[in-house]
Amino acid sequence: MRTDICHSLEFTYKMVDHAGRIILSPKIIQGFKLEPGEFLAFTTFKHYIILTKKDKDLFKRDLMTAGFLRKLHKIGRITIPLEIREMFNIEQYQELHIRLFRNCIVLNKSEDDSKDNDEDLQFILNEIEGSTKGNKFVHRQIKDNGKVQLTDEILSILGFTRKSEIQFFLKDNMLAIREFDFDVKAPVGMQYTGQSRKIDHLVRLDIPKKLREKLKIMPNNYVTFIVKEDFIYISVTHFKGE
Repeated sequence: MRTDICHSLEFTYKMVDHAGRIILSPKIIQGFKLEPGEFLAFTTFKHYIILTKKDKDLFKRDLMTAGFLRKLHKIGRITIPLEIREMFNIEQYQELHIRLFRNCIVLNKSEDDSKDNDEDLQFILNEIEGSTKGNKFVHRQIKDNGKVQLTDEILSILGFTRKSEIQFFLKDNMLAIREFDFDVKAPVGMQYTGQSRKIDHLVRLDIPKKLREKLKIMPNNYVTFIVKEDFIYISVTHFKGE
């Protein structure tokens, strides 16, 4: 079910080794105008893994930015992050379908080809190419233990460090978080929850159970972090393409 919307340069199958590495073909590298040492950003959507060039607006798109960057090796090798491999159940020597669509590389497991949908691809490509809204977005999945795995890149975007202690407030149907402040007075329009959590040694943020229940955040849900003014807002993610 291929149409002209995708403008596919090439599609081929590549195997992933035990470390999650794949080799991009010279045709893909040339078509995408990649250089050795360049960083690629990983985005996920349904059964697709999408690679785009790192740019200043990477976290200003309201789509599922995974928050991972990986460097292209001089021989054309790129590593799929472990968390994404686990999410998609990509194991050693997995066969992947690789295609170049406009300004991004799209991967999916060859066994998932039957799930390919032009409307899905049209949606996500438009989101990637669309104008930004100025705010910064990061989408992450809630694990069974209520923790959200972050990365150093995401911490930087959110204005936190590995030593940050995070304070939680409620605002409508969202959480508002900021670096811990001994001033317990809630900002106007927000409710002080009395809850705080430290970023742990594995770079994870624990969203308190009481707050997850209040906002009906369930295990394996995705949440959106929106950087806006002096706060980061967290809400359950609802994708327009679903």
